[in-house]
Amino acid sequence: MDAEEFDRTIRRAPTPEDRLAWFGALLASEARTHVELVGGSAIEIYLSSNEYVSQDVDLVGERRSLAEVLRR
Repeated sequence: MDAEEFDRTIRRAPTPEDRLAWFGALLASEARTHVELVGGSAIEIYLSSNEYVSQDVDLVGERRSLAEVLRR
């Protein structure tokens, strides 16, 4: 997936929480590894709060695979 396709896909997410969840799913798919979103905004997925979404996200996963995809 290139940057243009990623942007097109992620923009279709209906809410900020969905956008964060989709980001994690797309990253896991591209990196072909398990990804966990932790801390900050990851909690917002569960709370579904529209009041505050920091867009700060921490990732837990295979560093090399994730870094390769994120660089791309």
